Amino acid sequence: MYYFQHSAVLKQFLKTILFTVFILFTACNQYYSDQHIEIKEDGLIYKVGRDNPFTGRIIDTLRNKILEYEVVNGVKNGEFRVSSVEGVVSIMGNVQDNMNIGEWNYFYPNGQLESKGNFNNDLPEGRWVWYYPNGDVKESGAFLDGLKTGRWYQYNPEGSLVAIIFYDFGEIIDELYLEIMRNT
Repeated sequence: MYYFQHSAVLKQFLKTILFTVFILFTACNQYYSDQHIEIKEDGLIYKVGRDNPFTGRIIDTLRNKILEYEVVNGVKNGEFRVSSVEGVVSIMGNVQDNMNIGEWNYFYPNGQLESKGNFNNDLPEGRWVWYYPNGDVKESGAFLDGLKTGRWYQYNPEGSLVAIIFYDFGEIIDELYLEIMRNT
């Protein structure tokens, strides 16, 4: 009998989101000495010594990761990507007016898809799916305004459905755990 630890998946998701926020926050509060870029008090990105906001692509490193993103008139807009120095992408998505929007993908260190879903105004929105390293679905469900909503399905590494968790405004309202019969 398997019981999926939904709290472990939630913790992993929160770690992923916090990591993304940390990278975005850190990136917004750094100087880009190799490109001579700075963040001024107005929160916009400028070339050092210039009065007009920067427009272009920023490529920088942070803790052995390469961050790449587009800037238009001093604001992050366009593709956002984090990859290893070897070129393996770990996070890929889009930013509009400094907020995560649209589809975002998160990858295991080997490049295999770990999770994917959408953001709306910096909040998870709509269907999200997490995967095991072998590519099988680990968990899936939907967000509404950044909160889990409706039925969330959890699977064991063998691909069997082990739990259905019911959410309303991010709160668990019911849980159904399924017994897995094994042939021995």
